[in-house]
Amino acid sequence: MNWNNYKYILPLALLLGACQPGNVRQAVVPEQGPYLDAINRQAADTPDWFGENNAEQQKLRNRYKGTVEPELATYLENDIYLVDNPSIRRYHEKILARLLQGWAGQKPGIRFVFESDESLNAYVDVYNQIHVSSGLLRSVENEDQLASVLAHELSHVLLKHNQDKSATKSVSWSVEMAGALSIAAAGVAYNKNQNEKYKDYAEHALIGSQSLGLAWSDMLAPAWARNYERDADKLGLDLLMRADYNYEEFYKIIARLQDSNLRRSDRQRFFNAMAGNLLQQNRARFYSGNPDSKKDKALGDIKYLGTSMIASLTFDALAKGNVEHDKREQRIDMLKIYLQDAHQGGELPPVPDTASLRKALHEGEAKKILAADRVAIETIEALNRKELDTARKGAKQLGSGLADRVASIGIARSFFDTTQRNNRQATRMLTKVTRSPNAPAEAYLRLSRLYQAAGDYKASRSTLELGNRRIGRNYRFLPELVATHKALGDTENAERYAIECARSDRDNISLASAFLSGSNSASTAYYQLCSRKLGYDVVAKRRQEAAAAAKQQKQQRKQNKANLKEYKNKLKSLFDR
Repeated sequence: MNWNNYKYILPLALLLGACQPGNVRQAVVPEQGPYLDAINRQAADTPDWFGENNAEQQKLRNRYKGTVEPELATYLENDIYLVDNPSIRRYHEKILARLLQGWAGQKPGIRFVFESDESLNAYVDVYNQIHVSSGLLRSVENEDQLASVLAHELSHVLLKHNQDKSATKSVSWSVEMAGALSIAAAGVAYNKNQNEKYKDYAEHALIGSQSLGLAWSDMLAPAWARNYERDADKLGLDLLMRADYNYEEFYKIIARLQDSNLRRSDRQRFFNAMAGNLLQQNRARFYSGNPDSKKDKALGDIKYLGTSMIASLTFDALAKGNVEHDKREQRIDMLKIYLQDAHQGGELPPVPDTASLRKALHEGEAKKILAADRVAIETIEALNRKELDTARKGAKQLGSGLADRVASIGIARSFFDTTQRNNRQATRMLTKVTRSPNAPAEAYLRLSRLYQAAGDYKASRSTLELGNRRIGRNYRFLPELVATHKALGDTENAERYAIECARSDRDNISLASAFLSGSNSASTAYYQLCSRKLGYDVVAKRRQEAAAAAKQQKQQRKQNKANLKEYKNKLKSLFDR
């Protein structure tokens, strides 16, 4: 069996390997007493407590060559919509500094990333970035509740959970698989239905279309092991108490976050079902060779079943990660027992601080930003459901003043304007979004298509080059770069970008895409899309040209040999006289 046969089975072993314990030396949690005291003693004696993060960050920098920091670019690549407001950031940094007053070890370098997401969601990634959803900021009732969420996520960092590959490695695979779903779906539509309706679907179903950035955020939060969550809860409680926050607010926010996690699991199961349906539709593509051969049929069965298992394990593991942990009642009861055992029941907590939270988040520009972001999310979701009346009401509330600070606002309004054929207004809105270096890849792609529709191909090219220069992942922009350079008459570069599409299939997205499509060739849906933009298959053309050139060279060598023989014969005949 060659590599093309093994490649459907090997990733299953890799995926299962990702679920095994990592090599990072975790903090040793105590059996008695406050966790914070014991971890402090360990960290104080280890000057480079967070040293393992450096290797992961270097790997990331090798993949991202843009001007935006790679730790952030990886989310912009996947169309996560960010909320950028200095006062919101400073408020979180103030809470973080207060929580770290009880920490005796090396200070972690923490960055806050604020995402547009109506769910109550917060998580920390392998790069020490604490992600906070805008839905959470709109929902917390006082600073103590927000501090409770941040204390829990900070605890994952202090305990070095986020450096454990078993907690984070499956995330990149799941995002790749989720992106490949839309790619493979596009391929199915394009291959089976050669009409404009499905060609358009194939084009816009490619990675993150229809604002899938709102859905990807569900995939990115690591699913911690149960013991990790318990340890982070306990250390988080210690941090809250040392910072003089009302630890009883921790119990309240736990209950609300747990409910949100269950809803997130439902959405992840939807991706699993989508993958299963897509694989079933594509099942015939897993079979090659003689249809009457038992060997070839068995090999096709292995490919199909192996791929189905990989997809199912990927999404199901993420979904179960949110429901197999302790239930909210169990978490709260465990914390109360820990409070009694480690802190003798704790002192009377202070009154929750509602005034500071109200001033920081529910007044001034922060209030406007969070309110507009909510309307934007609702408008995008209404457009995805094709509820135009609801979307119209939302779009009317969205101005352009905050579009360079909150990507969701510009995406929502331009999305609606495009459905109304108001391309000029959509172009102005997206231009404002792309003024921000934190614009998602989707914004550049939408804007470039609008410029193409208007015949301004130079502006389209400049937009794509700007996005690529910032994010540093050119595969997101390749199909539009092909179309733009072709329209500009630059065939050389158009073909060059199309060939890069084939390379990107192998380097970035072909692994999951090939599984879902059953394809053994480089000509996956992504490359097919680039070829359609170009108007022909440049790889096949180059092969044909190379074959023709080789044939011509062979014929020329044969002719040269014949000419040489004739010349020798003529010379011989002259001397024979």
